[in-house]
Amino acid sequence: PPAAPRGVVEHARAEPCAVDAAVADVSLTERRDHGFESGRPRRVRRVGCLVGVDDDRAQLAEHLRDRRLAGARAAGQPDQLQCEPRQMGDEEKFDAVVVGAGPAGSAAAITLAKAGLQVALLERGAKAGAKNVMGGILYNHYLEEIVGEGWDQAPLERPIIEERRWLMTAEATIGIDYKNLRNREKPHSYSVLRARFDAWFAEQAEKAGAFVVPETVVERLIVKNGRVVGVSTGRGDDLHADVTVICEGIGLGTGLLENTIIDGRPLRRKVRPDEVAMAVKEIMSLDSKLIEERFNCEPGEGCTIECFGDSTMGMSGFMFIYTNKDTLSVGGGALLSEFNKTLRAPNDLMEHFKQHPAVKPLLRGAQTVEYLAHLIPEGGYR
Repeated sequence: PPAAPRGVVEHARAEPCAVDAAVADVSLTERRDHGFESGRPRRVRRVGCLVGVDDDRAQLAEHLRDRRLAGARAAGQPDQLQCEPRQMGDEEKFDAVVVGAGPAGSAAAITLAKAGLQVALLERGAKAGAKNVMGGILYNHYLEEIVGEGWDQAPLERPIIEERRWLMTAEATIGIDYKNLRNREKPHSYSVLRARFDAWFAEQAEKAGAFVVPETVVERLIVKNGRVVGVSTGRGDDLHADVTVICEGIGLGTGLLENTIIDGRPLRRKVRPDEVAMAVKEIMSLDSKLIEERFNCEPGEGCTIECFGDSTMGMSGFMFIYTNKDTLSVGGGALLSEFNKTLRAPNDLMEHFKQHPAVKPLLRGAQTVEYLAHLIPEGGYR
């Protein structure tokens, strides 16, 4: 495919095309291991400039006279979301468009929707979580701030009762352990699997009144009069909004911020290799009783191990093992600049860690069921 453009055409719009009022039914088969029913039908409906995907939980409403967004509760139908952007000239316009349905994007959409704003949450994957990677520990205080009392209904794995830090050489480890038994009554963090958690979190955005649109790639930002006024999608449609929130992670694919030029400068400069980490991770299946025995956990409780030194073959970074209900999250990463310098591959790092004499017994008999690798931003707040 052609490379993404360096600049942004001022206020470029898709060419108008005839719209069939009928709804086209498209069957999508979701992966069973992510908790979706196989062959469940979804309908794709196109109205004006807006492309939406709806299912049993969300349907695009007919054009309303006041051109406003009615949340599920306002419509009096808790199982149905009605979405209608307001009209502005010949543009259909939201108050906000959020790009990316990871935790940051869903949190932004929930917050905006709860404030009564019209929000579209766009996700390039088949569903939220399909393309997201992280180590796998979630601090529930922040989740409760966003969701409220229903935070404990999230698909969490194990509450983390014990945290271990290992400083490693090739044949030895020095450990520092922290075990807080008060976390049994009020845990401060849980292990999570993003494929499950992100889908649930996006549902909370939908329930709050946001319109969630999966399988939609944002190809560029639309600029008009020196400001971003919306996004252009891979479906050939434009969505306009007062505010556009970019939550696309490292964002090296489409480079929305790097490729958007305002006043002769990009919204963000290109990141350097020393500002990016290459992360790799495996989900390894293991019987829950074996997990509790090997990691000295009570039934249902969890433990984390984070490893430094030889675990990363001397590169700047760390490796980890996180306990889930019946799987282990095993992985880690290091700066991309150091991968480039040493010419190592992410899988070299993973295999080196798994074969360490302190790690290998913990993983004995575990079967890899998922492999992930991803670039993640480093460097902190600017």
